[in-house]
Amino acid sequence: TVTIGTGQNGTLIQLQPGDLTFAYTLDYTGGKIGPPESPVKDFQLYRVIIDEVISATPINNPGPFMALGNVLGGAYNTASGFNPKPFVAFPNGFTGEEIDFPLPEEGGPFQTSEAQFSWPSNQQIMPGDKVMALMFCRDVTWMEIGSASGGTGEGGNVLGAGVELKNFPVLIPVLTPEPATGLLIVLGTGILCRRRRC
Repeated sequence: TVTIGTGQNGTLIQLQPGDLTFAYTLDYTGGKIGPPESPVKDFQLYRVIIDEVISATPINNPGPFMALGNVLGGAYNTASGFNPKPFVAFPNGFTGEEIDFPLPEEGGPFQTSEAQFSWPSNQQIMPGDKVMALMFCRDVTWMEIGSASGGTGEGGNVLGAGVELKNFPVLIPVLTPEPATGLLIVLGTGILCRRRRC
């Protein structure tokens, strides 16, 4: 067991063997990120399952939601030049939700899962800053969402005053298959092999 530490709300984050940490680095040391002194306030991970309304080209991405229920904690720092500063632990530094709007009058049909890191107004990311956002997860695997063209309607989003980078590739946690499901797959394969021998 490795104890990562505690955040400002006292949440203890402990990792066991096999747990995964997703680390996202936002590097703005290379120059301006928008108008002068334009801060970044939010970093989102946005997984679209079905999207037939909000996109000009309908998107259908079969697959799982993000495994938000298996997130042990979320954290970020607000380091200028990546100098160490305290991490903020879940739930203060990280929010996650699943959204399902099946009715057209409610903006659907679409289903999404979203995780968001939000920096306080006095600690937002400025030009010259380099920061890191973390998710600590148990019993998950991963998948990539987003594309280099930003054309999938999902992926990483960086939002702020005068700043908007959307749908770039990121890795997100998803649930691993349950052991019972894996057993059924193995048994099904065994039966198929027997039938072929006959």
